[in-house]
Amino acid sequence: MPITKNAFITTGANLLASSSDSAKLDAQVLLLNILQKPRSYLFTWPEKQLTMSNHKRLSVHVSVV
Repeated sequence: MPITKNAFITTGANLLASSSDSAKLDAQVLLLNILQKPRSYLFTWPEKQLTMSNHKRLSVHVSVV
């Protein structure tokens, strides 16, 4: 199931909230690491969907719904 950048950040932050004081930032950094993009990329077309390949790579690190 495709997921947008914003949806991943929200879901990732919710999952990390219990173990991190900076859960949203952690989710953003994880996403940027997988995508190999600068932070400004997050604010450009936030509704853009992740590829299935990126989604699979992310799901290894965070359980994405």
